[in-house]
Amino acid sequence: MTAAAPPPAEGDRQGSLLHPLAELALVPAGLNPDALIAVQFVTGVGDGHMWHAIGRDQAEHEVAQAAGIAAAVCGALARLSKYGVYDRLAVPVVYGPCPLCAWTVAIATSSTERELRLLTPDDHAAGALARVGAPPFLAVNICRAVLAHESSPEAENGLDHEATVQILAHATSHRPALAIAEECAENDRACRHRPAAADNSWRCDYPGAGALCLACSLRAGSWAGEWEGDIMDTCRVPAPCGVLRALAARYGGGLAGSGGRG
Repeated sequence: MTAAAPPPAEGDRQGSLLHPLAELALVPAGLNPDALIAVQFVTGVGDGHMWHAIGRDQAEHEVAQAAGIAAAVCGALARLSKYGVYDRLAVPVVYGPCPLCAWTVAIATSSTERELRLLTPDDHAAGALARVGAPPFLAVNICRAVLAHESSPEAENGLDHEATVQILAHATSHRPALAIAEECAENDRACRHRPAAADNSWRCDYPGAGALCLACSLRAGSWAGEWEGDIMDTCRVPAPCGVLRALAARYGGGLAGSGGRG
């Protein structure tokens, strides 16, 4: 991932030549969360270091303050954290967001396009998924189809309906994930597959990789010690799993075999 350039010094900044409304029109709809609504959610952490969004009114209730625990917007109990306002892009939320919480906040803050982009694999990962037979954009395209359906005039409940959020979160949880060697995951520019003559642009293509559904596959429990959370050989479910295939059939049969971006 390319690092962002540092912001210019205060004296070097140049005012925009565009009217603020014209600048806003250049940003695709759904990318910027509504700031006034976003501050109504704070960050909590649940089991397995999953990060949740907690309504500020819940978090500031005297019972929650005393216990240090509150109900997240997904319904799960979460510990209040030191990280303040829930920010889907910030560490540590970005490493393990609860899908139900993430979609609830995205819809509430009108930032569903940003959530879709966060779920979209980059070209390198997408290529690796496609090579092992997993449509890389299937889950994202399903989510787009769900959002389009619920935004249509024919929709009975609309985007604020809890069933919509549940479907989006379910598709997100079951999206294809690459299963690659640990050394390749740690540094795909200097693993054992790197040819001697490779230049700095070389990246590993993950030979021998697989594509799994992490939600369907079995993960090791706390009994595994430092290997807790690893996928167990006992139950490794290839992607795309039956959940994604069922959702693809429901929201558009053509999605089931589609590898294209939404």
